[in-house]
Amino acid sequence: MAESTASSVTKNRIKTNYHGALEGFASYYFDVFPTETGPTGPTGEDDIRLKLLTKSNAFQRYFEIVDKKIFVEHLADIDIDNNIVFKYILWKRTNHFWPQNMQGQAHFDQVRSGILLRVNEVSTGPTMYSPQAKTNFTNFFQGLTNELADKQDEEGWVDHATSPIPWTVYCAMAMVLMQTNVVYWLLFLLQWNLMSRSVDVSKINITSISFNGDMLTINYTHRKTERKKKNSKPKKVHIASNPQNPVVCCVLALLLQGAAPELFDINAITAPSSSSNNNNNNQRSV
Repeated sequence: MAESTASSVTKNRIKTNYHGALEGFASYYFDVFPTETGPTGPTGEDDIRLKLLTKSNAFQRYFEIVDKKIFVEHLADIDIDNNIVFKYILWKRTNHFWPQNMQGQAHFDQVRSGILLRVNEVSTGPTMYSPQAKTNFTNFFQGLTNELADKQDEEGWVDHATSPIPWTVYCAMAMVLMQTNVVYWLLFLLQWNLMSRSVDVSKINITSISFNGDMLTINYTHRKTERKKKNSKPKKVHIASNPQNPVVCCVLALLLQGAAPELFDINAITAPSSSSNNNNNNQRSV
């Protein structure tokens, strides 16, 4: 590895440079926007928006800001219908994402962050967005998020990132894990009941677990942001036992893991019945 400098280390604080988002924005700016017509299209060769950026052939640069001060002033213009970033987002939404039954929210967020990074790279002019520019972006993206959500509901699009696992599939996965690895079985059930990531569930300490009769109580903080707060306190999550459907019983999985799993006949635990499947569909309780 080459010798590091303070500036090179500082630049490495951000692990993504939003290359895909910035490449899409540059393609629109240089190839599509100059050809657009209508009230928000270019008004002629003297349109200041056509002179905000220049093409860059450098690797993964795509464009350079000609004058940072003028660029920030453009972003701060209260006539947001002419905002070149917003025009790209609306064009991309209409011509790319919506025809594919997609929201495009992640891409738009990356465009926003990528533009801000590029503005902060330039050493001259304003060091960051002006208050009005921040207001323009905040208000636009709040409205954009609402419109994307409304469009998804109107069209009935399925968000595959958050689509639920059918109860029968969940039970089948639990059965396989129970028969192959008790630790993974336990983590799988905890992840379901705590609605949390496995990387976070694996950090639960035995001191955070207590029992009251057949009720398992776990002191747990769900959100990463909450865990970073000094005054954040874990919340109690109660999980009941489920003797009628032991395959998805967190209490049983915890006891088998805490005891000696090799002393128990895992195969003797019956699979959930069809009636149990119907009664427990879309439930988190074990």
